[in-house]
Amino acid sequence: MTETARLVAASPSCVETAFGEGIVLLDLGDNTCFRLNAVSTIVWRALPQAGTGAVPVDDLVARVTDTFAVDEARCRADVERLVGLMAERGLVRVEETSTSAAEDAHAPAVAP
Repeated sequence: MTETARLVAASPSCVETAFGEGIVLLDLGDNTCFRLNAVSTIVWRALPQAGTGAVPVDDLVARVTDTFAVDEARCRADVERLVGLMAERGLVRVEETSTSAAEDAHAPAVAP
């Protein structure tokens, strides 16, 4: 039985700047700004730079639970909802993949 994982990658059209305790994202594709709170900022900054890979949702959940005292089940639901909203707005790309493919995508690249 093959398990699936959700991989999340940042959109190459987004840039960020610090704003209070969070950040503001600017989608250069449609000139839309998004203000991220502290938790959303942790998730965003856990993503590799656009075009350099993707991160499993499990890793995003771990980053948040390592930073904040929050129940893992609740955190997972919140992170899944956040990733869904970011995907709807074109800030991230999400793909379903097999667990082994997710591990390969998260592994460091090796140059020949």
